[in-house]
Amino acid sequence: MDLVTLIKRIDHLHKQLEELRPIPPDRMRRILQKFRLDWNYHSNSIEGNSLNFGETKTFLLHGLTAKGKPLRDHLDIQGHDEAIKYLEELVKDDERPLTQNLIRELHRLILKDPGHSWTENAEGHKIPKKIKVGQYKTTPNHVRTMTGEIFYFAEPHEVPAKMDDMLRAYQKDREEQVHPLFIAAKLHYSFVRIHPFDDGNGRISRLLMNLVLMNHRLPMVVVKTEDKDNYYRALRQADGGDIEAFVSYIGEQLVHSLELMLKGAKGENIDEAGDVDKKLDLLKRRLQGLGQKPIKEKRTFENTLQFCVSSIAPLTRSLVTELSKFNDLFHEQSAKYNVNVSNWTTVDLFDKQIMRPGYLEEYFEKNSDKELPSKLALQFWWDGLITSGTEAFQTGQDLDIVFRQYHIGINDRSNKSRTKIKKLYHETLQPEEIELITKELVDEVLETLNQWIEQKESNS
Repeated sequence: MDLVTLIKRIDHLHKQLEELRPIPPDRMRRILQKFRLDWNYHSNSIEGNSLNFGETKTFLLHGLTAKGKPLRDHLDIQGHDEAIKYLEELVKDDERPLTQNLIRELHRLILKDPGHSWTENAEGHKIPKKIKVGQYKTTPNHVRTMTGEIFYFAEPHEVPAKMDDMLRAYQKDREEQVHPLFIAAKLHYSFVRIHPFDDGNGRISRLLMNLVLMNHRLPMVVVKTEDKDNYYRALRQADGGDIEAFVSYIGEQLVHSLELMLKGAKGENIDEAGDVDKKLDLLKRRLQGLGQKPIKEKRTFENTLQFCVSSIAPLTRSLVTELSKFNDLFHEQSAKYNVNVSNWTTVDLFDKQIMRPGYLEEYFEKNSDKELPSKLALQFWWDGLITSGTEAFQTGQDLDIVFRQYHIGINDRSNKSRTKIKKLYHETLQPEEIELITKELVDEVLETLNQWIEQKESNS
């Protein structure tokens, strides 16, 4: 689209937008939130911020930081958001002029953690340089291009005068009622060419551009991080003298913003094609925040059998070893597996051969015939306490291993308050988990016996 046609398109869309004003407050809030979140994410991402859209949104709306991401990246997002809110207040104050002090204030807002930047010394070596917030550069910040050439910005001693020239040109364009697209794009480019600060120049140039547009009741332009190659190409064309190429690029983004705002003003859906990805990104981030383990496998005969061999067998040996110590206190005792498929036979867990290495593993493999059990119960039972006299006394412990579609649950059926362990099918019971389960079942038997003894002691 040529520049003349582009201007006409912008003016036409702007007129449509003005005819819809005042926009209902709920719609306006939704529109502004979308623009604010997009602007914060993309403007920082272009400059190398590591937070993705979901992490940016979660941080700004809920104050939750992203694990493993640098503090400075969070502070940059926070500072940029404060700068946007600052601009919104400036737009309400028509009498507040754009000055160098105001621009330095924006710099103080966006750089919460200034850190350092890199510069080249006389020998061409990169050395760190401390960034001074709200102050113009004191050493050159020229950059080396991909071809190895040096691209020169304004020298430090030139900055105040060049900034003054930029602001005078801006004021002149306003007085002459130059189209706001030209004013905004020109201010953006002029600021970048000066590069007055050690860091943050790109973000501030886009803040100033949008301040101009917002002052003319136009929506803000969001340069998407995925389109940054075209953005930088337009800037390089302006460096070569073709400023109209950069104006056209900004104009195309402005058309997109106007179309989006019109849809929002009409109450239509303003989610963009890429927003689905952003929402999925946010959803994934929230899921990760729950600390849940990723499901790698669904239940199959093979992984169910493998869990029995790798985890249930050693758990059974641990339980039998400890719980069989109560056998001498009773006349009768029993321990068995109760499996809910027909061809799995019951096995006497108090049989001495149970402790033979490999016996239980062989049991599972031999008695399994491609049938998936939904539950395997370990049942321990004692009856006829030797010292109970004429009073019958019995006790028992039940442990259920439940095979669900995506995980295995291990529950102490006799005491609902005890530990409940869940495992995915690619996992195994750890030694400390086996020890914990065993200890809790042993403690329950001891507690039952002690309660019976205390009752007898109190009655005697």
